[in-house]
Amino acid sequence: MFSVTTKDRSLDERPKEPLPEGFGLTIARFRQLDSPKWEGRVMGVSSLALFLVIAALTYENSKSVIGAVAFALLYPPFWFGYIVIAVVPSSISSAIWRRVQKDYKQYLEYKKSQSDYKVRLADWFRTQLFWWRNLGGREFEIELAQLLTKRGYQVKWTGKAGDGGIDLALWKDGRNVIVQCKAHGRPIGPAPVRDLFGTMIDRNASEAWLVSSFGFSKAARNFANGKRIQLFSIEDLLRINDPS
Repeated sequence: MFSVTTKDRSLDERPKEPLPEGFGLTIARFRQLDSPKWEGRVMGVSSLALFLVIAALTYENSKSVIGAVAFALLYPPFWFGYIVIAVVPSSISSAIWRRVQKDYKQYLEYKKSQSDYKVRLADWFRTQLFWWRNLGGREFEIELAQLLTKRGYQVKWTGKAGDGGIDLALWKDGRNVIVQCKAHGRPIGPAPVRDLFGTMIDRNASEAWLVSSFGFSKAARNFANGKRIQLFSIEDLLRINDPS
């Protein structure tokens, strides 16, 4: 049997994206602070000046405009100089300018809120059935391994050819569990269940789990009934706390 968690309503609703207005900023002001227009102009002018100097010096020797341009673009010191003369000074000057602005604190708070939102949104997606059903086979295995790790299992990802169809190996409370993942777009029939049962016996595992994106047929569940094999849809695993 497994225990069912109390649903966290915060995971049911998609997190709301923070808006700059909530931090006393307009969208235009945030963009100005985040990427000042003059920063790009400074970088452009600096890099153009450097390019023209190198091209002019090259032209004096080659007397070829095309050759001078090509040399300047392919000349490694040009790109090094671009970073040293254009990119770094512009970034530093932008950081200094931004720090002395009176709404710099609001800008930082909004940026942090944006970062937190991205983390919460990624966590929210992982609680949604549609997200799991759109994963490919390898992604499904890896994400399931991470989910079970958070549930307190020691997890080893073994999904590779020639491993008897076993994708994950779990250990918890003295039990060793073998897991096969099926990221298929339809319910799983009895054949994979029979194969997994045979592998479980062969490996002398405590039990076996078959985890599917879209559930199982009645015949598959009938075969697993009374055996040390559990059939979980991903919806089951999202809903329960411990599949033990």
